[in-house]
Amino acid sequence: MADSDTVAPGDLYKLFSAEATVFSEPMLRESLYKHYSQKLVLEAEYRDMSQRNSEILAREQKRSDLAVFSAAMFFTAQFGISYYTIFEVSWLGWDLVEPCTYSVTQGSSILGLAFLYRHRHMGVEYSNLSDYL
Repeated sequence: MADSDTVAPGDLYKLFSAEATVFSEPMLRESLYKHYSQKLVLEAEYRDMSQRNSEILAREQKRSDLAVFSAAMFFTAQFGISYYTIFEVSWLGWDLVEPCTYSVTQGSSILGLAFLYRHRHMGVEYSNLSDYL
């Protein structure tokens, strides 16, 4: 492309405004301005909503991670306490520890079943289960 074919940016506006007489009508200009203003407002609202959405997703991810971590810590503590009371504390004896560990294990199983019952319509693969915690 030769230098004579290029147009400066300031001249481009003059060229189009001289060529495009369709925008000289006041109603059309007003309508275009109104739509452009609405577009700017909607873009700002979308940015705000998108930011709020990411905040909500981050908070829910933290909540889901806390639930999983809490469950893991509960079962670890249950296993540790059961081990300690069965094998390390001699005065408790198996006759006292066995019913306690059995009851805690059954209670945990019932809580697990209640959790699965609550989330039974979520699908069978459980890949998105953290979305519903």
